Amino acid sequence: MTAAPGSAGSFEDLCLRAHEEARRRRRPVMVSWHEDPARCAIDVPALLAAVADDRRRAFVWSSRWSGLTILGVGTALDLHGHGVDRFTQVGRSWRRHLTTSMSNAPSPHSPEHPARPLLVGGFAFQADAGHPLGAFPDGLMWVPEAQLTWTSPQSPLLTLNAQVAESDDPVAVAERARTSARVLAGRPQPAAGPDPLAELVQELPSAREWRALVLDARKAIEAGPLTKVVLSRQLLLRTHGPQVAGHALRHLLASQDTGAVFGVRLAQRWFLGATPECLVRLRAGEVRTHGLAGSAPRHADPVDDERYADWLRTDPKIHREHAVVTAHVERKLRDVCTDVQTGGGNPVLKLPHVQHRQTDIRAVVRQPPQGGLLELARLLHPTPAVGGHPGHLALDWLARHEPFDRGWYAGPVGWMDSRSEGELAVAIRSAAVSGHRAAVYAGCGIVSGSDPDEEYAESSLKMRTMLAALGVPIRTGHTGTTA
Repeated sequence: MTAAPGSAGSFEDLCLRAHEEARRRRRPVMVSWHEDPARCAIDVPALLAAVADDRRRAFVWSSRWSGLTILGVGTALDLHGHGVDRFTQVGRSWRRHLTTSMSNAPSPHSPEHPARPLLVGGFAFQADAGHPLGAFPDGLMWVPEAQLTWTSPQSPLLTLNAQVAESDDPVAVAERARTSARVLAGRPQPAAGPDPLAELVQELPSAREWRALVLDARKAIEAGPLTKVVLSRQLLLRTHGPQVAGHALRHLLASQDTGAVFGVRLAQRWFLGATPECLVRLRAGEVRTHGLAGSAPRHADPVDDERYADWLRTDPKIHREHAVVTAHVERKLRDVCTDVQTGGGNPVLKLPHVQHRQTDIRAVVRQPPQGGLLELARLLHPTPAVGGHPGHLALDWLARHEPFDRGWYAGPVGWMDSRSEGELAVAIRSAAVSGHRAAVYAGCGIVSGSDPDEEYAESSLKMRTMLAALGVPIRTGHTGTTA
């Protein structure tokens, strides 16, 4: 339910009304209050420094696909998902909570103003895997107490959110959200950290173990019916200086012009990255995604750089690997969509250190699926680009052979609005930061004939994005190791 515009004089008044409704219904009521912050351009680096310096739950999102940036602080509502049904569980809980909600004004449905409130968060790559960074469970999405959103820093929108139960003090609930909003109103100067901010401690698996693992995967593939498995590596780092995560996020926002930059802080642990891969976007019934598979290095010489791009377009092995990913996405979308179309965009996606073969995919949902964006995520995740093919065989092989739990690496991360529309990215090109430790992740698709040394070099290139953001010195050269 939505309160009529002007019927509540303030966020605190709306929380009081919600408390009365919660007592009448004997269940909590969600409150969202929308207002324009001070009319001035946002100082994004300073704002990121304020969020990173705070100790509350935090969410950072900047999408080059939709142009939407989100900064969320605090927690008004947590929705957990466990096991293989984690997407369905979160989606079902979200719809249930929205049946008792109050707002000071209807929110326009557009890229500039998704329907409020927003649900943000992410999911593990694989459920029930243990996740040693215990703050990052199988699935967690939440409503921030305060969220600042914009497509232009000159026109932000502030939303205060609260979940008011009959046993709550509504004034205290409102003040908690106001306190979180003050973090988004501060304008501190970004803290300068020492250079470098991090140093390499260990590779997991080691270079020798990686080569053996690739050969084992290749043997399994050549024996069939497994045709592809995506192996991942970790670089374990020791970090130095204050606000390492905040520094990394500012670097990523300044240096990345494709994909999505994201950051999630749970219990003082950060998971952050700059991913080129969209799992799925849903808006006004239209589904957008892409197939992304096949990699090549960038080169300073434009002629050599284009030679690599042409290899991505024409190499038969790359074509087969890419076709598997695209076919998977098309097949899954046809279960719930019509008018599934592929192509039309640039077939090569160029990033600062690496370039990929890609195919744009769009479709129209037959009718809004009950779980909306999360139902589409359930169908698509994991794609062969991050797991392998056939999916169940690849995941089983990884569970038995990969030497660490991925946690949220290569899992879906993003946001969803009150219409169950939004954006989810695949959390690759990412790192986990906890205290003075960090782990940087990258993966490679192994198929028949894959060369261990070439795959090692490719994964090293993919790690450069996060190593540069964390301040690790990187040797020059277009195919050398990264640290």
